Amino acid sequence: MKAAGRSAGARLRDRLAASDPGLLRLTAGLRTVGAIAVTLAVLASAGSDVTHLVAGAMGAMVATFAIREKQRGAQAVTLALGLPVALVSVSLGAVLSERVLVGDVFFVVLIFAAVYGRRFGDRGTALGLIGFQVYFVSLFVGASAGQLPGLWAALAVAFGSSALLRFAVVPVTPSGLLLRLRQAFRARLGQLVSAQLTLLDAGPDEMDKALEDVRLANARLHETALMIQSRLEEGTPDEPTARLVQRRIADAEIAAERLGLLLLSARSAERADTLTLHLPGAPAPEVGRLPGPDEATALLRRDLRALRVLVVRTHPGGTSVARLRNRLLGYRDEENLPAATPAVRDVFRAVGETARAVMGLRVALEGPQDESDDSPATARSRRSWTPRTPPSPVRRPRRPRNRRGWNGPPRARPCRSRWVRRWRSPGVSCCPRSAGTGRC
Repeated sequence: MKAAGRSAGARLRDRLAASDPGLLRLTAGLRTVGAIAVTLAVLASAGSDVTHLVAGAMGAMVATFAIREKQRGAQAVTLALGLPVALVSVSLGAVLSERVLVGDVFFVVLIFAAVYGRRFGDRGTALGLIGFQVYFVSLFVGASAGQLPGLWAALAVAFGSSALLRFAVVPVTPSGLLLRLRQAFRARLGQLVSAQLTLLDAGPDEMDKALEDVRLANARLHETALMIQSRLEEGTPDEPTARLVQRRIADAEIAAERLGLLLLSARSAERADTLTLHLPGAPAPEVGRLPGPDEATALLRRDLRALRVLVVRTHPGGTSVARLRNRLLGYRDEENLPAATPAVRDVFRAVGETARAVMGLRVALEGPQDESDDSPATARSRRSWTPRTPPSPVRRPRRPRNRRGWNGPPRARPCRSRWVRRWRSPGVSCCPRSAGTGRC
């Protein structure tokens, strides 16, 4: 019962990680709701009226979701700059509320400035959004000049609550975010293998739905890979590690996609197109049962399940996992392939390549693994996973160089003075620049 409960908990964590990569949406929701709740609690305890409560809640919301920088230092700077922008915006909204024409013109100019601020990156976008939203809130609550001190205090409380939730209560570090994105990639890769397993056993009537599930799983895997790539620079210790992880992510992504394509080609009469796995609504090819003996189909089904176990496991593997890994990696050698048609044998090769990509990604992310139970094929794959440092090129010592030549006195060059070309006459033997040097 305890093992079953742990397995159910692991499946629940995988579902949560796959549905929200990096827990970005959950984190943003917790920060926004928490900042609004803290702001309302502080303002209500101070006896503020409804106008100040609405302004504080809207200020906390915009101060939380407008900031998109990845580094915590940049987030703090943007949040600090956003408070004076909000104060100026609410002040202008309160002052210009009595001048309708001027206020409308300024509102249009503010919209243009907020949109134009996007060209300055995330910080410009955030400041423009804060200025626009706070100005709109001041018009919405009907703020006047006499209410400005209370509105300033409400906005200060809102920005303080946002900073508290962002940096203390629900903090997000680049390394922690990258770790959760890696977990999401692993979970979504496991879902893709499960969809491919369903595609293997799908009948003619179920092929469209199975193919649509494979397309969706492919798209979700690509989305997670792009999210990881955009955060490698901040979440990894150095550039070589970032390049290694990026290469391993791409290898796993390509290998899993190729496995699905070869599996679909093996079940159809003609070779499947790559667009079939990506283009929504693409017609599914005519499929039948997998050609070859039933033993090969059963073996392929077993190996796809083993590949899924290899993908979704999070704990260090024991002897059983090592045997699964060795068997799957052995399919990269021709002598280990089962007796089947060439198309089915290609699927087994793709299973081996996917297992190699998965284990290479695990080595790149988690470091060296236990090698005691490795087979020769696994040992060869492990050597290929190890990043090789290219030898430094041997440089020849540079010869000393002077101003006019190499290793010797300056070479005498003919005089090419413009004065000689233009003004030299037959009676003048040398130009003034070269007079007495013997170079003319």
